[in-house]
Amino acid sequence: PLDTVNLRRRIHMTNKASNYPFSRALTHLQRNFNILPVGVAQTGSWGYSFIYECVHRWYPDLPTEAQAITRRSARGKLVELHLQSVGAATAADVRKLFQWPKRDVEQALADVTTVGEVERGYKINGEQGEWFVWKSML
Repeated sequence: PLDTVNLRRRIHMTNKASNYPFSRALTHLQRNFNILPVGVAQTGSWGYSFIYECVHRWYPDLPTEAQAITRRSARGKLVELHLQSVGAATAADVRKLFQWPKRDVEQALADVTTVGEVERGYKINGEQGEWFVWKSML
């Protein structure tokens, strides 16, 4: 495990020009479930930085347990959890968050609407487009 400050030092990305590539790489690694934040260190100019660890070391049984989960069901679960936490989102919001192909977002949204907890086609006053809403939020 390494905190952000020491990780940047270790990979020689400490100058301002490397801020964007470093942030982009962290996002990519987290989005693909390669790393995850596991703590906070008292380092950096603000007195804290996240500590990152490899997912397979933090959760050693995860690769074996995950083999039975299909990509489609995992995407559906992630969309379901997202909608449960934010209440409502458009397909564009979901696509922007997860960076999945459009057809995969459409499939995941279709799957969660058939479960019954999500309502499709909701209109929100002052907002454009079709919204997917967690029903208990209505």
